[in-house]
Amino acid sequence: MKNKWSVVLAFTLAGVIGGFFVGLNTVKNPPVPIPDTTLVIVAVTVQTAFLTFLLALAGWALLKRTELSLWKGRGWKAAIIGGVLVGLVLVGADRLLFTAFLPELEELSSSFSIVGLLMGIFYGGVVEEVMLRMFLMSLIIFLIAKVKKRINLSDGAYWLAILITAVLFAVGHFPANIAIFGELTPVVATRALLLNGIGGIVYGYLFWRYGLVSSITAHMMTHVTMQLLMLVL
Repeated sequence: MKNKWSVVLAFTLAGVIGGFFVGLNTVKNPPVPIPDTTLVIVAVTVQTAFLTFLLALAGWALLKRTELSLWKGRGWKAAIIGGVLVGLVLVGADRLLFTAFLPELEELSSSFSIVGLLMGIFYGGVVEEVMLRMFLMSLIIFLIAKVKKRINLSDGAYWLAILITAVLFAVGHFPANIAIFGELTPVVATRALLLNGIGGIVYGYLFWRYGLVSSITAHMMTHVTMQLLMLVL
């Protein structure tokens, strides 16, 4: 029980930090005029922390009812390499393919941002992994196990959960893309589905094979890689 609350509160703290930087980024690049920036930052921080707390608590319960885990004591190399490769693919796809259709990407992908880096590490790396992998993917596996009436599931069941979660992960980025590009055109939607989907599949696989710590590490490394590339490209 003590370990449970340590994990949940650690994730909640990451939610506070991640929410704070999301709030900072929101008031820095507001889709509409914001009269009270402090209120927005506080509201986003509290909302993110509360949601992270609830989903971490629910995710913990689901992990205990499936064969998924927080950490299996291995997989560091796979997580780091996987995260770096995803970052390289995302930046490469934008620079070599999508910039031709979305000129706005030239400016977005050309400047290093410490706020963007910390938001990516804490919100992307921890909060999104708690939401999408610890909670949602675990829930899907739990429901499949209930239907199958057994906890020991086939690889196909895990791949189904990975793909569903990856698609929802990508769709969840639609609002941010609309805020950036103004509308959800076919190109914008394709980019969001393809690039976020790739990340979702890699993180989901690592969660399945090595545990949540592995998917968190990979997701963090993706954002670190993307920001570092902005310094040199």
